[in-house]
Amino acid sequence: IGFALMFAGSAVEMGAWENLKMFIVENREKFPKMGNEAIDGVEKLKSGALLWVLGFLIVPIVIGWIFQLIGYFTLGKIAEGEPVISKQPVLVSEPQPTYTLALAPVATPTQVLVQEVADLIKFCPLCGAKLNMSGKYCGECGTQVRD
Repeated sequence: IGFALMFAGSAVEMGAWENLKMFIVENREKFPKMGNEAIDGVEKLKSGALLWVLGFLIVPIVIGWIFQLIGYFTLGKIAEGEPVISKQPVLVSEPQPTYTLALAPVATPTQVLVQEVADLIKFCPLCGAKLNMSGKYCGECGTQVRD
């Protein structure tokens, strides 16, 4: 079980480093000075994770630790560097015009008697069967359609 967990953990770690590398490559304009250095650090971390999974051979695990240390220090040096100023212009929002509400009189809807609406129903709303005009219930499913 231990080896299976070790393999699974290394696979997840390698996938995470690959995702970080893809993010840096796709957003290279955000990292103009340190893009190549960050990619190199991520590659070292990914290689270190691969060598760690081969740790049962003893020598690769030592090399993997060294690669991971180099990768972490490379990314740490980049994180402590000077902030990158975006080349995109700052968006200034325009002042929004103010609107005042003018209340217009609202016409009240005319009342329709419920019985008149019930008399207009020709099909059952539940099963769709044609209704008898004098019946209170649907002849097919028994649903009450009129009061």
